[in-house]
Amino acid sequence: MGNFKYIRKTVTAEITEKKSRFIATLTPVENEEEALAFIASIKKKYYDARHNCYAYITGDEDEFIHASDDGEPAHTAGRPMLDILIKSDLHKVCVTVTRYFGGILLGTGGLVRAYSDALKAAIEEADIYELTEYLAVNVKCDYSSHGKITNYALKEGLRLSNPVYNENVEFDLMISPDDADACIAVLTDITGGRAAITVGEKVLM
Repeated sequence: MGNFKYIRKTVTAEITEKKSRFIATLTPVENEEEALAFIASIKKKYYDARHNCYAYITGDEDEFIHASDDGEPAHTAGRPMLDILIKSDLHKVCVTVTRYFGGILLGTGGLVRAYSDALKAAIEEADIYELTEYLAVNVKCDYSSHGKITNYALKEGLRLSNPVYNENVEFDLMISPDDADACIAVLTDITGGRAAITVGEKVLM
């Protein structure tokens, strides 16, 4: 079952390396438009900085991924920050690291460490929460089958939601996408094939 980590609000952190200031700003973004707007706002805020490097991962399927060194030597800023976001399993997030040059060259290795350390400092300050991906399976059945499914769900630690009690019972069963086929087979078996089972969309809860 997939678990996804997100941050609740924007955080900043600052480090100094050989007189250069590195200001990391980490923020949640729902889509690429929000990420680009945030980057533009940082560039406006820190207009007098030497560099405003960034990386982001966003979109419902992490389909928007990008990084920029913003004038620093290739792969010394944006890519290392993106790698940290990926390894931290963070989603729908954007980071900028602003550099005010202190007059001392850091070298490629020093730059990678500085940009990475600035982002790590921001992640340590972030309020991170986790959501789990479920597949919503809609079930319509009689009350006898509902009791059997409830017992099965309790045994397996599955979640039932949105119940509607009329002549029959209708509800959503939240299951792991990886276990969908096996779970549906069990539901069909314990209800004698009398339940109407419809596979819905993936949801995060």
